Amino acid sequence: MFKKILYLALLLGLSNTSVLAEERIYVGIQGSEFNLEDDSLDVKPGALVLRFGGYIDEGAAIEVRAGLGMNGLEDTNNVSGSVFEYNVESVLGIYGLYHVGWGSDASAYGIFGFTEAEIKEFSISGRQSAQQSSLSAGIGLNIAGFNFEFMHYITDPDFDITAISFGYVSSF
Repeated sequence: MFKKILYLALLLGLSNTSVLAEERIYVGIQGSEFNLEDDSLDVKPGALVLRFGGYIDEGAAIEVRAGLGMNGLEDTNNVSGSVFEYNVESVLGIYGLYHVGWGSDASAYGIFGFTEAEIKEFSISGRQSAQQSSLSAGIGLNIAGFNFEFMHYITDPDFDITAISFGYVSSF
């Protein structure tokens, strides 16, 4: 419940009229290849990630992300003749970004924040769900609205989730 309140507060804060007047709000969409990795697993399911953010200062931004796995973008792992299918059920997060070269057609950025992710595992014996949350960090590059990003979403002693993403961001 606390996370939902935090997300709502962020969205209301981004809709501040001074921010809107300066056209510093942006939205984006990314196609992401997630890498789910632990001692015995290395699968790469895909997901669609929506981004909503606003600049709070020259180059500094706050962003909310929501991602969902898509049918057809699952990945499988074969263990001792049993096939397991993995899907990104959801990814939610809040992040701070800092852009170097902000205001030009190209900028590099660093991103740091908090992510909660849910992964589903399907097999002949049923389905299991794993939900993890963690601090997150990454780097990215924007060129003329298009962006490329590497993000380390979840860091856990037993399980890591990273993603390589390509997308488009537009300001309004």
